[in-house]
Amino acid sequence: MKKSFFKMAAVAAMVFVAFSACKPVEPIDNRDQFIGTYDIVITGSLTFSGLGTLPMDEVGVLTITKDNTSESLVNLSGAYSGKATVTGNSIKIDQMIETGVIDGFNVQLTISPRSGTLNGAILTFVTDVSATMSYGGSTYVGNGVVQNVATKR
Repeated sequence: MKKSFFKMAAVAAMVFVAFSACKPVEPIDNRDQFIGTYDIVITGSLTFSGLGTLPMDEVGVLTITKDNTSESLVNLSGAYSGKATVTGNSIKIDQMIETGVIDGFNVQLTISPRSGTLNGAILTFVTDVSATMSYGGSTYVGNGVVQNVATKR
């Protein structure tokens, strides 16, 4: 009887030590690696039928913050405004509609980003852009592909 009591007490003590030594596993928030301010370089071109090609060579600032509505969403502001979904080191930016000036022309852009990746402090992604531009009383439609390279400050 004494032997079985000591065996059970020893097993219970080992189980207690084994489980009390474990720390709770903290969930990893993949968004943390993206959060910050980036210097962004945007290069590419838009081709308008009847007008030709306009270059897109811009520099700006992109800020990424956590979105409080989802554990995978981030908010973008600055060079791009909108939301994006983070999975691991990949980011998928939601479609955006922006207005701006390119080479002195007022342009409305529909930006359809592809997935991008964060490698260290460098965030890269490509966007497909369709545009509508008014010039000389006429409206022109164009499209193009834009490279985006953002470096975290």
